[in-house]
Amino acid sequence: MRYFFECSFDGTPFHGWQRQAGQVSVQEIMENTLKIILRVPGLEITGCGRTDSGVHAEQFFAHFDHGADLPPGLEYHWNAILPREIAVHRVWRVGDGSHARYDAVSRTYQYHIHRSKSPFLVNRSFCYRQYDRLDLDLIQQAASLLLQYSEFLPFCRSHSSASHYGVRLQQAEWKEEKGPALVLTLTANRFLRGMVRLITGMCLNVGTGAVSIEEVKHSLDTQTLLPKSFSVPAHGLYLTAVSYM
Repeated sequence: MRYFFECSFDGTPFHGWQRQAGQVSVQEIMENTLKIILRVPGLEITGCGRTDSGVHAEQFFAHFDHGADLPPGLEYHWNAILPREIAVHRVWRVGDGSHARYDAVSRTYQYHIHRSKSPFLVNRSFCYRQYDRLDLDLIQQAASLLLQYSEFLPFCRSHSSASHYGVRLQQAEWKEEKGPALVLTLTANRFLRGMVRLITGMCLNVGTGAVSIEEVKHSLDTQTLLPKSFSVPAHGLYLTAVSYM
């Protein structure tokens, strides 16, 4: 029988979602703790995607297979032994063919930026020291330009294993908010490795005049790298929503 669960996590102490040899990952912690409760040593969890080291998730879905009904109060008992940085919100049974990764039709990420040093935003938002130089109209122009394209090689991390660079980008919008002063929201069917952090960095470079809108357009038209790339730190990035049919 297949079960889905919804969780959230603070990515600060973890080397991303995906299990990796010699590193502490969210997947490893969740598998090891669930094995204790269900007493199934070979249990594996499949996530809705991967996150980089230090990236947070407000909403994350995953699935696992188990040959029996789940014990009562699973969420309570699981949360009791999970570290404080991970929370399980609900677990439910689905059809055996359901898949947390492949059935997802869209994912939404947000990147948080603030203008001055704050002890309360450490590992939660990127303190951008050139904030006061930003042209907010230009950063939105740069984000909106992306919606005209469906191929994004310029915003894929080097040495990626991606077989293609096609992405159906549905939303690219900057907003000024309280708390983090600026938030970039991106929604798409999929994201390339490092894509959100590179797009955010591009917008900041455009907003400070380090890169022009014309250079971004040329890079997208020719599917070549920008003359200057900037990948913002992971700690300002959040996976905020995953949608299914």
